[in-house]
Amino acid sequence: MATEALEKTVSNTNGLEIKVEQQGAMGIINKIEQNEVNAADVVIIAADKNVDGMNRFKNKKILNISVSKPIKDPKKVLQDAINLANN
Repeated sequence: MATEALEKTVSNTNGLEIKVEQQGAMGIINKIEQNEVNAADVVIIAADKNVDGMNRFKNKKILNISVSKPIKDPKKVLQDAINLANN
């Protein structure tokens, strides 16, 4: 649900791109590759448990939030990420 909320909000916002990687019982879905990480202005980690492969995000600006936040207010999450990217 968090994935869908963020993707829908981004699709209605000019100038933003998003790729969502999901990790869970089914493994990693839609893995974010290192070249995509390198191109990112900010990384949003929406998780309530440890995320595998955090070392990929070394030296990136990271917004760590609970998985419920993008479900409740995806616009605020994206605005927080934009603010972080611009600081």
